[in-house]
Amino acid sequence: MEKQLQTDRSLRRQFIRYVPLNVLGMLALSCYILADTFFVANGVGADGLTALNLVMPVYSFISGLGLLFGMGGATKYAIYHGANRPEQAKQCFTLTMLLCIGTGILVMLLGTFFAGDICTLLGADSSIAPLAKNYLQTIMLFAAAFITNNALVCFVRNDGAPHLSMLAMVTGSLSNVILDYLFIFPMGLGMFGAAIATCMAPLIGLATLSVHLFSRKSGLRPAKGGVGLRRIGKIVSIGFSAFVTEFSTGLVMLIFNFLILGLAGNTGVAAYGVIANLNLFAVAIFAGISEGVQPLISKAYGRGDQYALGKVFRWAVLFAAVIGIVLYLIVLLFAGPLALAFNRDANPMLTQLATEGMRLYFPLLLLSGINIVTASFFASISKAGASFLICSLRAFVLITVLAFSLSRLFGMTGVWVTMPCTELITFLVSLVLLRKNRNREEALPQPGKQSG
Repeated sequence: MEKQLQTDRSLRRQFIRYVPLNVLGMLALSCYILADTFFVANGVGADGLTALNLVMPVYSFISGLGLLFGMGGATKYAIYHGANRPEQAKQCFTLTMLLCIGTGILVMLLGTFFAGDICTLLGADSSIAPLAKNYLQTIMLFAAAFITNNALVCFVRNDGAPHLSMLAMVTGSLSNVILDYLFIFPMGLGMFGAAIATCMAPLIGLATLSVHLFSRKSGLRPAKGGVGLRRIGKIVSIGFSAFVTEFSTGLVMLIFNFLILGLAGNTGVAAYGVIANLNLFAVAIFAGISEGVQPLISKAYGRGDQYALGKVFRWAVLFAAVIGIVLYLIVLLFAGPLALAFNRDANPMLTQLATEGMRLYFPLLLLSGINIVTASFFASISKAGASFLICSLRAFVLITVLAFSLSRLFGMTGVWVTMPCTELITFLVSLVLLRKNRNREEALPQPGKQSG
């Protein structure tokens, strides 16, 4: 009994060490776009807000790629360390960095030559397209920095430096807020200024994280070997849930923008921009919880500790549920002021649409958090299939089917209730997967016996 109490105290200390710091860091990352939204809305106006909302899916995709490689690679890195296989951990780190840089260069080339075409595909009309292209092309030119920074944050956190990981995210975000103000207002650079401010953030983050890379305590060292399609496949499959959690925000925006343009025009898209950015804030908290517990879960899995797995997972689910309830109460009480904060011209239609939308869009935020944590849990123990199913349902399958069907039946109300309906169905599926996983009671691999 005494040993169990000691174990619980140790786990609790680690949980407190990793999770709140990572939540703070993820909130800082979400401020990249939240700051852009606020300053663009008040410095450029409704057209700028619409343009920003239309290109947001591409930003989410780029950011998601960093988490795809980072969470996938860092999870394997932690499992290898838990199983006492340091050389393979180093190989995994090296391969992940190569994937980040190579993918970043590819995205940069796409932005250089096709940014205008992408804006057109995203629905930008002649009045919005110049603003959208200006922002999007700048962001895509810095894709390698965004992707590598997001991935390196994951590795530094898994290498025992959660404080530095959080510091990198916070300093990058604060610099973005300050530069947003300077570039948009005193310097009058408009959308280009907002984009440049955002692009400076990952560069500052990388500079901060490099402190750990050159420290003696760092295990993040390059190593030869370990490059192969099978290992790349492992990294991608494990990191997929983190990618989808990040990219799903952008994908939902893409679908909703398309539907709302036909139902309420550019004003409706601007109103949804307010809701989407608040949702980005909420998802950042849930992602922070799930990514914060990932090193604890992966290392417990690597050493075969079933008890620690269950404890950490239950704490994460409870924390996410409480946060979800608190956030919805805030939205319920302050929907009007939140809508006005992003409405420079005090457009009454924009305020009305955003206020009504918030109250219908967010009632099941607690289930969003539970679903995100559950998907991450399965990914952290190398059960990529279950993680893929949960993420696919809430980000691709259900959201698409329900958005088109409910909007056709109920108009804008149908658009707003799509998200809570999606999360409810996904939650029921998550319960089934968790029950099956518990009933199987599979013996965890012993240290040194995981496959590559």
